[in-house]
Amino acid sequence: MADQLDPYFLEYKDRGIKKWTGFFLSEHTAAVEKKIEQERIIERLPQQSTAQIDHYLDQSIKYNKLLDIQLNTLDDLGKVKPHVTGTFRGFADMDTVMIGDVYIDYMDIRHIKIRDFIKWSNMSADKDDPFGEIETTKEIDEFCDAYFDDGDFFE
Repeated sequence: MADQLDPYFLEYKDRGIKKWTGFFLSEHTAAVEKKIEQERIIERLPQQSTAQIDHYLDQSIKYNKLLDIQLNTLDDLGKVKPHVTGTFRGFADMDTVMIGDVYIDYMDIRHIKIRDFIKWSNMSADKDDPFGEIETTKEIDEFCDAYFDDGDFFE
């Protein structure tokens, strides 16, 4: 019985490359999505003053707000780099800012936006700047001012 072949195997036709089309399709889709992501054009936002940048960093550390930071540096192709997103954790030294786990030169910051999570049902179409007004409490401001403004600074 081992010497005889089953007729099924004699009539079997391999699908050839058809069985691999699903693999190639998913690989192609991933490559196209990666290329689209690389070619995505990010609008260059206006340069903010140091007072505005300090205000947003202050709000982030006091109220644990998530920041979107656009940098002044461009990538190798001359396009705007994707925004750095995270909360302000403090200064690593005099001119290096820690945003999440990323270290950024303070002078390299171009624009900061506070990412506020607003429930979609509470959003209104007539509100121009949802990040303009942030609720503050007097106790937090007094504590932070007393903690950070001790007057003794050694370089």
